[in-house]
Amino acid sequence: MIIRLAKPSDRTQVLRLLNQLGEVVNERVHFDPDNVRAHELGKRNYDEAMKRDDRRVFVAEEQADILGVATFFILTDFITGKPFAHIDDFVVDKAFRKMGIGSQLLEFIKTYAKKQGICTIELTSSLPLTDAHRFYERRGGAYARKVIKFTL
Repeated sequence: MIIRLAKPSDRTQVLRLLNQLGEVVNERVHFDPDNVRAHELGKRNYDEAMKRDDRRVFVAEEQADILGVATFFILTDFITGKPFAHIDDFVVDKAFRKMGIGSQLLEFIKTYAKKQGICTIELTSSLPLTDAHRFYERRGGAYARKVIKFTL
């Protein structure tokens, strides 16, 4: 297993996994047809992320197959000026879950962030995704705040 930063050529496999995440969100949280259109909607965003200094896409790869993906944003705290990170998407291929891939991916991201001078990583996870919450808690994640959402 290799964990690495994604390359432009990984786009198709990355978007396939993001579609899987969208399927779970549609099933357990709320239906939105855009959730399973990453292969269409995500192309431009993926290409943009590859060019930006404040975006990262991490992949877990085994024999040229991408089995896990995490999208990562580097932000700056307005008051302190310190960098922090936000994981927006985190998914392991449904055929390869519970094999340690997600754990390896998360540990790689944490190590990468430390090397970049980032002291905090935050993420959001929809309330019904309790399996994901347990996964993060078992790996040292702790609830720090409540997120309030305004749908416009």
